[in-house]
Amino acid sequence: MLMIGSSTLAGAFFLSAFVTVTISPTSKHSRIALLLYKIIYLAASVVLIGILFYILKFEGYHQLLLMGCIGLGGGILLAATQISNRDNLRILFRPLITTLPVFLLGPYFLYKLSTL
Repeated sequence: MLMIGSSTLAGAFFLSAFVTVTISPTSKHSRIALLLYKIIYLAASVVLIGILFYILKFEGYHQLLLMGCIGLGGGILLAATQISNRDNLRILFRPLITTLPVFLLGPYFLYKLSTL
């Protein structure tokens, strides 16, 4: 069940990166916020696939976890600088809340790999 749920969540995060964000015509959002929306969701799906590869003992899980954590961590840090604008916060709130647990799981598995 864990593998089915994780792969489904990874697929949902991947597809969420391509969803059109509805923005009012009068909003003063930055284009960086829209780019970070996509980066956060794509990196979260890479982390989840890396975790699945680790569980299934496939090769390449370390690279997937490392690149996904770097992308997700960088995206979250850059998003934290963009949320001072209320319109950017409206765009980035959902990706930040939904992918934060995945970001916490990624370094845990990387730490677990380093102790092997």
